[in-house]
Amino acid sequence: MTHVMTYNYLTPVDFSAPREPLYFDSTAGVCTACGLLEIAKYVPEAESYSYTMAAIKLLKATDEKFCNYSEGEDAIVMMGTERYPHNEQDFNGLHIPIIYGDFFFVEALYKLMGNEFLIW
Repeated sequence: MTHVMTYNYLTPVDFSAPREPLYFDSTAGVCTACGLLEIAKYVPEAESYSYTMAAIKLLKATDEKFCNYSEGEDAIVMMGTERYPHNEQDFNGLHIPIIYGDFFFVEALYKLMGNEFLIW
């Protein structure tokens, strides 16, 4: 999680991508947040708190920097990335809305509200 904190809880592509050039993947962050909330249910209370707070920080960073709530947009979570681009011809799938980003973002918020929802 240290690598993520380096970017103020904004997740870089694939977590292990080179530092430069920096590309983000919002879907990695919201998927991670969802997983952290799931793990928090099965560990001791002190650990649970740490996992939950890390998830909240990921979600807040995503909301502040990557979410678009305008009615003219089909997605909520922007800046998803399919893979790290290794050359200039490889920019398809970079910083785009990805449907499962919205899914995991909403699922994580739902879990934080005390609800259980595991469609997968």
